[in-house]
Amino acid sequence: MSFVVESLHIAGSATISSFSKVLKNIPRNLCYFSAQMDYLSGVELMIFVLLKSLKSIQNENYT
Repeated sequence: MSFVVESLHIAGSATISSFSKVLKNIPRNLCYFSAQMDYLSGVELMIFVLLKSLKSIQNENYT
């Protein structure tokens, strides 16, 4: 559970501009690149959690 909270915090503290900057300047340094991939998977996890919670809220409203 702490992983989810940590990734939510990391993704929440990032701005759209820095996110697009990372995508534009994909570094040659493989170590840095793998760290960015971990960050992107954290963002994907956050989006997944948000969508799941929105779906459950919608389901509660319809029942």
